[in-house]
Amino acid sequence: MNKPFIYFPDSDTLEITLANGPASKTENAGADGEHDNILFSYDNQGRIISITIDVASQAVNLSNIIQNDQNIIDGSSSEIFTISSLAKALNISQRTIQKTIKTMSESGIQIGIQNSVNGPIILRDSDARKIEEWRAKHLPGRPKTVHT
Repeated sequence: MNKPFIYFPDSDTLEITLANGPASKTENAGADGEHDNILFSYDNQGRIISITIDVASQAVNLSNIIQNDQNIIDGSSSEIFTISSLAKALNISQRTIQKTIKTMSESGIQIGIQNSVNGPIILRDSDARKIEEWRAKHLPGRPKTVHT
């Protein structure tokens, strides 16, 4: 298993990896998904494989985690986003971001960094710009029929 804890100070995001493997579903915590800052990723058998906490410094005591420099990934010169924080920044749904990344990937455009197969996708500001550009060129919905 990869590092169990990774903290991204630039975005104040904590990733907790519980198991290796691909995530088949990601959703907000809470009975009705009301906890926007906490994401659970599940494997195809419905088991939680990772937890992502945005605004982690307000929700978690990070003192033991940040004592080990290996648990910290510094974004340096660019802003870092998770899917949920980028969705908030762009005022669109997390599902829209996930679908856009998948479509871009299928078109040969790699977006973001994923520390482990089940870990969250970490996006830099350059990735955010590419996603915005893609969405501007590929509007949602069906193409309009032109009548002649």
